[in-house]
Amino acid sequence: MRKFVKSPAIGQAGNQSPYSVAVRDGNLIAIGGQVCLLAGIERQAGEIVERISTILHEAGAALRDLAKLVVFYRADCGVSEARLRQLLSVSLGAPRCIAITFVAVRTLTSPEAMIEIEAYALADAAGGELERRSVTLADLAPPGDSFCHGLRCGEFILVSAQAARNASGQVLCSDLPGQNRQVLANIDRILAALDVDRGDIVKANTWRLPPPDVGQYNAAAKDRFAYFAAASPAVTGITVPDVVGDGVLIGIDVWAMRQLDNSRLSRQPVQPAHHWDWSTSTPYSQGLRCGCYLFVGGQAALDQQGNVLQPDNMALQTGLTMDYIERILQQAGGGSADVIKLNTLYTAGRDVAAYRQCLETRARYLQSGAPASTAVPVDALAYPGQTVEVEAIAILAS
Repeated sequence: MRKFVKSPAIGQAGNQSPYSVAVRDGNLIAIGGQVCLLAGIERQAGEIVERISTILHEAGAALRDLAKLVVFYRADCGVSEARLRQLLSVSLGAPRCIAITFVAVRTLTSPEAMIEIEAYALADAAGGELERRSVTLADLAPPGDSFCHGLRCGEFILVSAQAARNASGQVLCSDLPGQNRQVLANIDRILAALDVDRGDIVKANTWRLPPPDVGQYNAAAKDRFAYFAAASPAVTGITVPDVVGDGVLIGIDVWAMRQLDNSRLSRQPVQPAHHWDWSTSTPYSQGLRCGCYLFVGGQAALDQQGNVLQPDNMALQTGLTMDYIERILQQAGGGSADVIKLNTLYTAGRDVAAYRQCLETRARYLQSGAPASTAVPVDALAYPGQTVEVEAIAILAS
């Protein structure tokens, strides 16, 4: 039974919006990006956690059921990532084991917002508490009091974003290929500690700084291709500006799935004919179905050779991108009404008119559904002239 949370009391802009604050389907609850316009990062972080608590309550769950947070924060917010971890831990209260990803950006959609948080929870549909198992490895950078390196809950395994840091926070490599290999090794170890492996990965997200040269970019990409070949996951990758300057060049988090008895779930890569493609061959899937879940990797307005279509035109690119998502959904046996979560990365910055066009175009594809949504402005996407990238999670009826 699917439940939509659309409450004006927690910031939803009335029934005209095609989006929900959150969507619950079975055990999984997806909460769209939450922002707060109060003055000060401390107040914003605390208020957002309060909102997430309220949303979870309306969805029939509680903060104890939180499984994953993705935190987009402005690098000029005045506090470090380590301090943000502390602030969130205090706001979350009792000791918890939550996977977490931090992404530093230059700006957010609202000029007053310093932080935007999306969340995922896993709660027993019958009202109980799902068994949870977490892992924190002593020689990796500490995740924070309320967080862990990896969490296994129900069929899901969630790995916090990994960087090439040791337990003291020191960056272990100065080059992109070296950091990339260290991150992949970290993920392998976390998965193994939870009795799964890279073949169970269904979704991967990569954030990296602009590569120092093409050679380093290609070397790191080839290593990722080899790593993910066994899983063919859906992937989303973005380039972020070097706004922190701490020496970290890349971060990766992953979702994986196994059955409760630890047997592997059936997996169906979805690769529609005549779809767009990357400019070089990859092992990634445009969409990956695992059980009833469909993970749609970041979709872009490209052709079959990886050329950008309608360069720099956000409205037209958004339409093409949503066409691609619909095509993947249909091939997997679903449609737009099955989408519970939609994430949009766009390059308009604070260009309100361009962003509104993007919103209006996406809304035309969501008439039969009301997914939770997160939208984050970025400096650039993978290809020159690309202005938008959209990923999705859907739960199919059969």
